[in-house]
Amino acid sequence: IEPASFSSPIRLCSFNKMPQIGARFKTFKDRRDAIKDAIKYAKKLPRRPDLEGAPPGKKIIPILLKTNMSGSLEAIEKEIAKIKNKGEIQRAEFKVIAKGVGSISESDIKNISNSENAIIIGFNVKADKSALEIASKRGITISFFDVIYKMTEWLEGAMEDRRPRIETIETTGRAKIIRAFSRTKERQIVGGKVIEGSLVLNGNVKILRREFEIGRGKIVNLETGRVKTSMVTEGSEFGMIVESKIEIAPGDMVELFNVAQK
Repeated sequence: IEPASFSSPIRLCSFNKMPQIGARFKTFKDRRDAIKDAIKYAKKLPRRPDLEGAPPGKKIIPILLKTNMSGSLEAIEKEIAKIKNKGEIQRAEFKVIAKGVGSISESDIKNISNSENAIIIGFNVKADKSALEIASKRGITISFFDVIYKMTEWLEGAMEDRRPRIETIETTGRAKIIRAFSRTKERQIVGGKVIEGSLVLNGNVKILRREFEIGRGKIVNLETGRVKTSMVTEGSEFGMIVESKIEIAPGDMVELFNVAQK
């Protein structure tokens, strides 16, 4: 058929994806008019609540909460708001972006599927079979609880796993290069003296010239008094083979460093 009046049962084809039941749509004769209307509609849509209000360096973890009673919703939401990540600096925060009473349904999964790192919490409720299947396919975490303190303990661990990490570099040793010997490809034999801390075998080093970093390398062989060793400490003279693309020269400094995530 070409036209269809209101209340007429019809079948429509060619949707890119299945529309939700009850969703409204418009038809256009011209593609450009359809695109203009879609852009206009998109501008009116509310921003995703899980992305709002997060300061730089802080991650918002969205939660969909379902309980068996309406009275439980507010109490559990307050408990979730109390959860903080470990350490003085708060780098993550839970935000309940949707909540309701009853079992976890397929529509619940679809509503939260676009939210990164989303978690679904079911308190004294179950999930529909179709909801579990979709959640599994989309990698969405669903956890069920019947005791509040067990839920908060689990969420503390989930926050720790999801919070942003900050990479820190700790200098544990400094040495001055006194002599530079042979070099083959990306390996070079050098000699020097430890002036602070220690150098260790297989350690990563920064190479500094006039206090500016010019490259990095790795200690692949370490000797003192022509005897192989795993460590040389402050005041010791040493010889070592450094694996690096940078050519090390007498007078350069090398700094042993460790990279840690906090």
